[in-house]
Amino acid sequence: MQGMTPSPSADPLTLRARSDSVLQRSVGDLRDTLLAAIEQIERFPYVFPDSPLEAIEVEPREMESPDRGPIVVCPDGEIYELVVRATFETLGAQEYADRREEIRPLDLPLHEYIAYLYSAILAVTGYLHRTAEEQARR
Repeated sequence: MQGMTPSPSADPLTLRARSDSVLQRSVGDLRDTLLAAIEQIERFPYVFPDSPLEAIEVEPREMESPDRGPIVVCPDGEIYELVVRATFETLGAQEYADRREEIRPLDLPLHEYIAYLYSAILAVTGYLHRTAEEQARR
């Protein structure tokens, strides 16, 4: 392709803007797909058996980070970091543990957010599939 003159559409900033636009549309489509899957869940599972928090873990293994807690999707369709705080206390002869869970919105670059959205879709549809199989066995 030597000797070809780049067309005006090959301007790097135009190409970048076009790429960003494609990614934004993809985010919208993925969010719509995730919300459609979430709508099919009758009762969201608890993140832990004794937890009041309803969520499904979605962290792709290749994106795990020691700097943040597990990543979950909640019934609102948003993706959050799960933060678990535990305190242990001894009163007399009894030991007590107090565990608190909170969710924190993620602030991710667009390309990472897309990967998490896709992972959330896989986790939610996997949950729906397992639930349907369990119900069919009953």
